[in-house]
Amino acid sequence: MRVNAGGLIAPEQVIGRDKFIDNLWQRIAQQSVILTSERRIGKSSVIRKMCAQPNEEYTVILRDVEGISTIKEFVNRLVDDLFEHQNIITKGKSLIGSVRKELSDWKIFGVTVSKKEEPNWMSVLENIINELAKLYKTENKVLLMIWDEFPWMLQKIIKHEGEAVAANLLDNLRLARQNHSNVRMIFTGSIGLHHVLKSLKASSLTNEPVNDMQVINLPPLQNKDAIELINQLLHGENLKVLDNNFAFQLAKSVDCVPYYIHHLITSILNNESPVIIATIEQEINLAFVDANDTWNLRHYDSRLKEYYGEHFIFYQLILDILSQEPAGLTRQDLENLLAADHYLVKNADSGQYDFAFPLIKKWWGTHRG
Repeated sequence: MRVNAGGLIAPEQVIGRDKFIDNLWQRIAQQSVILTSERRIGKSSVIRKMCAQPNEEYTVILRDVEGISTIKEFVNRLVDDLFEHQNIITKGKSLIGSVRKELSDWKIFGVTVSKKEEPNWMSVLENIINELAKLYKTENKVLLMIWDEFPWMLQKIIKHEGEAVAANLLDNLRLARQNHSNVRMIFTGSIGLHHVLKSLKASSLTNEPVNDMQVINLPPLQNKDAIELINQLLHGENLKVLDNNFAFQLAKSVDCVPYYIHHLITSILNNESPVIIATIEQEINLAFVDANDTWNLRHYDSRLKEYYGEHFIFYQLILDILSQEPAGLTRQDLENLLAADHYLVKNADSGQYDFAFPLIKKWWGTHRG
């Protein structure tokens, strides 16, 4: 396997996620899911592997919706995805084809002839899902719609069309899940959906639009899988390992996160560094001071203001202090403040809170401590 720092990983090259995906399919058989984790843990790789190896009774539609900022665009992209999906049932294909033709503007000699009036896009969405669910029921099929970076889209819709529109979308999707047992959804996102919901609740615009969905957190790789990934990359790049314990130490140093594994081995290649244990620490320290922030570490700091608004300095201070505490802190409210955003984790034995990822703690202490 060749290194691929930051790029899309082919489904067949996703290592150590088979058991997690099997469990995810079991959950989907019962209810819809919110798939969450810190950035770069591998959510996109997991859902793409799901799509590449779907269960027979499912039609799986996947869309990265991070760049969508209006309901119109969301509905039109869904119609396009459904129309282009090869496994959609025949009657469903005909239905989506007619909807697509109705929604599209006619073009005559390159000149677009627009519709006289915009449709009610929320109604279009509701009707599409309702009609497809009925057709799929006759075929004993399940429609699974996976929307990657869903919270980012909600934030953009709030910005462009207002909180009421975003709340209406969430309510509409929840109603579809409630009314149709053969409709499933997966929302993924590294920015917490709970932040968006908190904003909507503060405006009295929504109740519990996702309380029927199960939240599943994607962890880093297990140690053995991280070591396997490292060894495959080293072999694929023809790198000669000079220390027998190198793969184990690299996995431990980057918390078994595939993204950082790819980046560190890429750094070794670019710097023509020897494949020895001492190189690991050197490359990590170089990443911490990299002016281009190749590992994308600064987002841990920059996103605090977006998460917590005018109170972000308080949370920043907590992390500053914690980054300098080797043993962590004992503070009962830390979980409520920062654990839900994957900054902190509670030790079940000691009751102490610490950074969820030692690598990020080390970076935070270097960057801000």
